[in-house]
Amino acid sequence: MKTLVTGAAGFIGSHLVDELIDQGHEVVGIDSFDDFYEKSTKMANIESAQHQPRFKFVEGSIHDQFLDELLDNIEVIFHLAGQPGVSASWGNAFNCYLLNNVDSTKTLLQGARERGIRRFVYASSSSVYASPKCIEPLSPYGVTKLAGEHLCALYEKRYGVSAVSLRYFSIYGPRQRPDMLFARAMTCVSEQQPLVIYGNGRQSRDFAYVSDIVKATISAGLSEELPSSAIDIGSGSAVSVLDALNLLEGICGVRFDLQFDADGTSGPSESMADTSAAISALGWRSSTSMTDGLQRQYEDHLASHLHRRPLQ
Repeated sequence: MKTLVTGAAGFIGSHLVDELIDQGHEVVGIDSFDDFYEKSTKMANIESAQHQPRFKFVEGSIHDQFLDELLDNIEVIFHLAGQPGVSASWGNAFNCYLLNNVDSTKTLLQGARERGIRRFVYASSSSVYASPKCIEPLSPYGVTKLAGEHLCALYEKRYGVSAVSLRYFSIYGPRQRPDMLFARAMTCVSEQQPLVIYGNGRQSRDFAYVSDIVKATISAGLSEELPSSAIDIGSGSAVSVLDALNLLEGICGVRFDLQFDADGTSGPSESMADTSAAISALGWRSSTSMTDGLQRQYEDHLASHLHRRPLQ
């Protein structure tokens, strides 16, 4: 099967590319290498895939490409590309969020409609929620991700595009974006710097390991029937930020120097996935324990940090 992965060099996208290739699928990956974090980090994410004959990489924006060429013989689109970051979405860069989270989704859905793509999998976010059962975004970023969900539903209803939205919760693991909690914590350990926590740290989050999330994503793309219009993808349990960091301290063998930013964007007080749809529609549930997952991420961080360290 030939697939398209947008955001292919990102945290989740690169893991998805690797797994699709391992399963024998042909993958076209596209990434714009925006300046949210270093291009070299993203290039390292797809270094292994670049040597695989079943992988073709396109550098650029979805808006810059000829969709007929990009979607040639594609059966499933995994649309993971987007403008990340909750805090930054409140600032002057909101037009980037509209372009990369809303307009790009509309562009790909139109292409999927015209080319008769079998399945369109859209990476949404738990940021569409104000609380576990209340869909009411608390940030402009969340608004744009919810808009993408609505576009998927519209194209399914009006044009029969087989589109499903996956609401990813707090994903962690190797290659995690440098702005995310555990990646920041591990960098602070390596650089002996304080770790800034937004809010009071008592807010709870649903942490799920990236390889588990990739399996759910592929299941949504390959299932014979459209699983559901929108599905929560997470562990189904919540852990406070402070408890998660306490677990990570044991793995790293350090005590974090925590600094609390009461004015920072901490999001909802509680965030937890309802995994019932994922279990019933995809036959999927998260299986990696936080201890094992954080251990793997820390080992990857140490290896990457050692690799980047300049020679003395």
